[in-house]
Amino acid sequence: MNQIHEKFCPKVDEFIGFQITDFREEDRSVVGRLVVSDHNTQPFGLLHGGVSCLVAESIASMAANFSVAEDQAAVGQSLTANHIRSARAGDEITVTARNVHSGNRSQVWNVDLTRGDDLISQVILTISIISKK
Repeated sequence: MNQIHEKFCPKVDEFIGFQITDFREEDRSVVGRLVVSDHNTQPFGLLHGGVSCLVAESIASMAANFSVAEDQAAVGQSLTANHIRSARAGDEITVTARNVHSGNRSQVWNVDLTRGDDLISQVILTISIISKK
């Protein structure tokens, strides 16, 4: 997992406290962990919605890149986020990305950010498959 994290996750993920924890081949999902801290909250002490979006795009893009050819890259095209509940410093958030569509030119991923059984944010990410050339 450390090699996967180092290869696909940008340094900003480390700064905000996000890491990949599991890759599940059987259901094409990827799981990560985010600890809410002063590095990722807005002025009111709540998890910043932009951080939720950043984490969602990071995990879905990383997962999508596992399924494309070596001469292709999977990059974010569109993101829609719904922030349902708040999270505060000290909360541990589980981030789960599930592939819901995989085509030749695009993929769609559903990313849930949860604290225990509580849904914090739900993000739908469309990924474009492009040529590296």
